[in-house]
Amino acid sequence: GVVHTLILAAEQNGKLRYAGRVEPELSEKENRKLLAALEIAKTKKPFVPIQLSASWVTPKFTCRVSYTKRSKDGRLEQVEWGKMLSQLKLRKRK
Repeated sequence: GVVHTLILAAEQNGKLRYAGRVEPELSEKENRKLLAALEIAKTKKPFVPIQLSASWVTPKFTCRVSYTKRSKDGRLEQVEWGKMLSQLKLRKRK
């Protein structure tokens, strides 16, 4: 019942790419709220091609993080949690 790590993605050339991981710093109430939202958004298919074991969700959650630098392949280094921002309203593709 606790969110330990979030997998981050960032837009690069019109596609989501793996950007790193972060350990969110959430209050107990924030954690419960996020877990409930993540449960609703669960999906079986990863949204970025990486070899990580995870519970995957539709990529519609946004958060603020800070990092020391971005590598050439777009990964964030020394990522630190900022805050949870919002959920995006996604349109279905035709």
